[in-house]
Amino acid sequence: MQHTDKILAGAINAGLQSGFIMREGQSLYSLSDIPTYEVKYIYEMALVVIEKYK
Repeated sequence: MQHTDKILAGAINAGLQSGFIMREGQSLYSLSDIPTYEVKYIYEMALVVIEKYK
């Protein structure tokens, strides 16, 4: 498990909203719950956050 996987898994387990940007060579930790948001590009995550907090 990579360091970023631990951070994401910890955030999810703590009940926080989380997001994952599906970059080449990166994958979600298979034993972790799925994040609140999954996007392919970082600008998509920006649009998600903007829409959420309008």
